[in-house]
Amino acid sequence: MNRLLCAMLVLWAVTGCGVRPGRKASLQNTWMSSRYSSAEEAWVYLNFYSEYEDFDRYVGYAVINYTRNTERDSSQDESVFLKDALRLCREEFRDVYLNGSLTRWDSQLNTRVPYDPKYVAVVVSDFSGKSEEVGIVVPAAEVFSNVSIEQVVESANVSRGDIWFDDISEEEKQRGYSPGMVVRYTNIEDHMRSIKSAPK
Repeated sequence: MNRLLCAMLVLWAVTGCGVRPGRKASLQNTWMSSRYSSAEEAWVYLNFYSEYEDFDRYVGYAVINYTRNTERDSSQDESVFLKDALRLCREEFRDVYLNGSLTRWDSQLNTRVPYDPKYVAVVVSDFSGKSEEVGIVVPAAEVFSNVSIEQVVESANVSRGDIWFDDISEEEKQRGYSPGMVVRYTNIEDHMRSIKSAPK
């Protein structure tokens, strides 16, 4: 019985049930992610960095998609996950951002190119699909500075709702084929409008 219990505990620890915020960061130099699994441990409490389509649409905005699971963490404040997303980002990219060697993928040139984002946009989604998305947009210089992550999050305006969605025309929906689909982020678009309308 003891052996069976130990085996069950080990299985619990290595599956999604054992995944928690505060996961270990991995140093990177290219702002891009790939996921080859839909398993929870490949997504939850980790950052997914925007692919090349977002760079063309939202110039100067580096996008992070972070996933939580409210089936387990509903008692935790949303700021916990925004802070964890920025913590991972800072640990994974700060050195290359500061020394000017951060890159992104350029789909036109089919190669990596230098990347110097002005803002970092975070969207926290729910793996279980039971809670609304939350998001913030913060200056990249603050994310990669010595300013505390707590201060960066507390000073940001939080967006809520369907922040990250696929924009598909009604015609393409009816056809069931959507080559014109684009991924949109309402928190970024709101931020862009606020900058445009700000007094000079």
